[in-house]
Amino acid sequence: MGGVGERWKILKEGDGEATTGISDLGSSYSVGDTPEIVLGGEDAVRVRFGAEVERLLLADRYAALDSLAESLRNPDARWPNGTRKLRTFYNHGFDISLRHASEAEWQEHLRHLRQWKAASPASITAPVALSYALSSYAWEARGNQWGREVSDEGWRQMRERLAQSRTVLFQARRLPRVCPTWWMAAQKVALGEGWERGYYERVFREAVGKEPTFEGYYQLKAIHLLPRWHGKQGEWEAFADTVAHQLPAPIGDQMYARIVWSTQQYLKENVFEESQVSWERTKRGYESLVTTYPGSLELRSAFAFLAWQAADQPTAKRQFIELGTRIDPGVWEDRHQFIEARKWAFTE
Repeated sequence: MGGVGERWKILKEGDGEATTGISDLGSSYSVGDTPEIVLGGEDAVRVRFGAEVERLLLADRYAALDSLAESLRNPDARWPNGTRKLRTFYNHGFDISLRHASEAEWQEHLRHLRQWKAASPASITAPVALSYALSSYAWEARGNQWGREVSDEGWRQMRERLAQSRTVLFQARRLPRVCPTWWMAAQKVALGEGWERGYYERVFREAVGKEPTFEGYYQLKAIHLLPRWHGKQGEWEAFADTVAHQLPAPIGDQMYARIVWSTQQYLKENVFEESQVSWERTKRGYESLVTTYPGSLELRSAFAFLAWQAADQPTAKRQFIELGTRIDPGVWEDRHQFIEARKWAFTE
C-alpha cells in the first residue's frame, strides 16, 4: 500500500479531479466545493515531532533531550486529541522502525543512545529511550509475519535484543528520578517476552497507580491481552469494561473508546463483529472525547469510522457533517474506504 500522499493524491486541493472526488460522496456538497484536505493529519505532526527528537539525538544534544522530556512529563502536555506528548517523544523519537530504517541507521541510532546513557548517568530519559529503541529493534528482527514464519535467527535476535532492553530498563530503577514511560517500555518488553501474568499485573498496577489517566498503559495492556498474544478470547474486552467502570466519569468511557480504537487496528476488519466490545459505550466515550477536545480532526474522523463499522448511520452522518470537507487520511485505509463510508452515511 502506498503512503498517505499517494493514497489521497486525487483529493489534493487544486487537483483537477478534486471536486469530482468530493461530489461523488453523495452529500450536499456542490461540484464547486474546494476540499480542505489535511494530508497526513495529526499523526503526521507527531511523526515530524519525532524526527526533531531524533535530530537532537544524532547531534548529541543530550541536555536538550533531557530538558524536553522533563517538560513533557507534565500531564498537561498533550496533543489536540488529548494523548500525552511524552509517549510520542519516545515512540516517534526512538522507534525508527516506524520509518523503515536500514540496519546501518539502526546501528547509528543505537550508538548515539548508548553514548547519551554513558555521558548522562543520572538521566532517566536516556535508559528509557535506549530500552524503547532496543525493544523496537527486537521486533524488527522478528518482522511482521506470523510466528510460524519467523526464522530461527529472527527469534534468536529478538530474544537477545529484548533481554538487552529489559536489562537497561531495570538498571534504570536504581535512579532517583522516574519517568512515566518507564512502565510503557516495560510493557513493550513484556509483550515480546511473554512475562508471567502475575508479574505483568504488578507492573501494570504500579503504572496506573502513578499515572491513572495515562492512556498508553491501558492501550498496551489491551493489546497484550489479544488472543494472538497473551490473552484469551474476550479477555481484552472484559479488561476495557473494567477500566470503564473503575475510572471516574467521563474518563472511564473515554478510555474505553481509546482502547477500542487502538486495538481494532490489530483485528481483521470490523471490531464490532470480531469482538465483544460495546458500541454504545464506545459511542459515549467518543461523544465525550470530541466535546473535550473539539479541535481534534483525528478524533472526529475516528468516531465516524467506528460509527460506520457499527452500522450506526445517524451517528456516522453527524460526524461527517461536522467534518465537512476536512479529511484526516491517517484514520482511513485509503480514499475508497472513506468514500464508501461517507456515501453510506448519507444514503436515505
